[in-house]
Amino acid sequence: MTRRSRENIIPGSVVTVTTEKGTYKTKSLIITPGPWICKLMKPLGLNLPVQVVRNTLYFWKEEIPGQTKNYPCFCDYGIDVPEGFTEPCFMYGFPSVEYNGLRKFGIHQGTEVDPDERDITDADKPEEIQFLMNYMKNRYPGYRKNSEPAIIEKCLYSVMDSKWLQLLGESSERWL
Repeated sequence: MTRRSRENIIPGSVVTVTTEKGTYKTKSLIITPGPWICKLMKPLGLNLPVQVVRNTLYFWKEEIPGQTKNYPCFCDYGIDVPEGFTEPCFMYGFPSVEYNGLRKFGIHQGTEVDPDERDITDADKPEEIQFLMNYMKNRYPGYRKNSEPAIIEKCLYSVMDSKWLQLLGESSERWL
């Protein structure tokens, strides 16, 4: 489904979904709209307490291509709060499936945004980039120590008040 067809879901004992390609009927439906969950569910009368957060991902070039291909994912909760951040956060990293020879790193703290306007209020934070450069230099010698990230991208994720993954389901007329 595209964002334009989001109001074409009719709930009931049989769920009807109309898209640009046709109309579909089913007894149950799994919807995975990501950050558009609130906009999709609001016309159905469901106001979810979901925040859409934009985070910045940094892709660092390996000194030797492929050297960290089999490295595990990690979360580093032992970092100091970077300048410009308002609450504790953690560093994370994992292999990049998008870009060969790069590894993905980020600081887990973002800014609440409207998913349709995620790039409008966008500004890279020099202090965040400098923090990451120092972090990489001190903890990951397998990367080009004095270089900046090769690629910087934005991602969106959705969180509820608990900040943990939530699954919602419909049973009869009641949402769980």
